[in-house]
Amino acid sequence: VHLAEANRPVDFLIQHPLIDAQGMAQTGGNLRARVRLVIPHLQPFAKVAGASLHGHTSLDVSGSLHAGTTHLAVSGTIGLEPDATPAVSLVGPVAHIDTVVDMRGQELTIRRFALTGPNATAKVDGRVAGGVVNLDWLLALSDLSALRPSLQGQIHAQGHVGGTTQDLTLAADLIGQVSAQG
Repeated sequence: VHLAEANRPVDFLIQHPLIDAQGMAQTGGNLRARVRLVIPHLQPFAKVAGASLHGHTSLDVSGSLHAGTTHLAVSGTIGLEPDATPAVSLVGPVAHIDTVVDMRGQELTIRRFALTGPNATAKVDGRVAGGVVNLDWLLALSDLSALRPSLQGQIHAQGHVGGTTQDLTLAADLIGQVSAQG
């Protein structure tokens, strides 16, 4: 901690069996921080939320506050251990997350959200502000057998969610090839 400096920098290191975090924060002037977060076992955190999830994550998180706008960026990996849950099969042992958002008052701008696993990709970008929603999305499932072993093929869907928070409209294009055994 260097409180005598104008930007009041703070370096930190947290080591615990549940979490490792190392980073820095600038607590004076233009506020900003970055942290490398490693969670070797997701199960204790999932249990608190009433879920059963086994895996790990390693994330680089950065944030800043400037002129009333909070900027947040998250990138890294998440790995889930195989189980019978379709979502876990889609994310797989190594999935990549890349997210950049800006928040100002009641405005949220998703500059980029991408979650890419071995069998699925999800992306969103757009804005929600003043009660108006304007989001583009994409969902691609490259191996449907990850959802159900009797299915084969892939699906690619993309579209737009727009309108007001009280009257949303969804437009979507869906293409794919699907076959089922039995």
